[in-house]
Amino acid sequence: MSRVKTLMAATATAVTAVSGAASPASAWPAGDFTATLGANLSFTWALGTDTCASSTLEGVITSGGAITIDTAAFGGCTGTISSVVALPASSPSAKATSTSLFWNWNLTPTSGYSYDGILSVTGFRVAVRLNSLGGITCVYTSPFSGYYYHGTNPSRPFSSPYLQFRFPGVPVPKSASGSHWLCPNTATLTGVYVVYGIV
Repeated sequence: MSRVKTLMAATATAVTAVSGAASPASAWPAGDFTATLGANLSFTWALGTDTCASSTLEGVITSGGAITIDTAAFGGCTGTISSVVALPASSPSAKATSTSLFWNWNLTPTSGYSYDGILSVTGFRVAVRLNSLGGITCVYTSPFSGYYYHGTNPSRPFSSPYLQFRFPGVPVPKSASGSHWLCPNTATLTGVYVVYGIV
């Protein structure tokens, strides 16, 4: 083989190798999905800053990064918060229940930032019952967004070598349906979830 042909073949091989290496970054392991709160989940609003010490999200993820959250639990809430209860995305009231939440989230890769992509939350709905103001209930919903980090990213929030979701003080809007009129219009959400088993 001539030197020119050898060079062309080597270049083609290199291009193929680079292309092949890029695809896994956007291909997720499809199947069951569990995200566990890595630190306190905080709600900052006109009433102050309140926290929940535990939270777990369960559902499924597709190879394209589409996530459906079927169940969500929040516990150890303190401050003015008595409890946080997950509601179906289309629930018309703070008392409705369902076997599945149908919260839709999506992972979109980016480049040039400390994080690896955007976590778009188009399905989210929780009823926050307060210890104050007569025990009123406030319902907060989507849309809002956060960031995600692969378990190999040196800038990830925690040293755990797994996928992580970060909400860095994200404004979450109040739902007009199911909320008492005294409820603050927004609650700022801060927290990190770790998805064990997915890098």
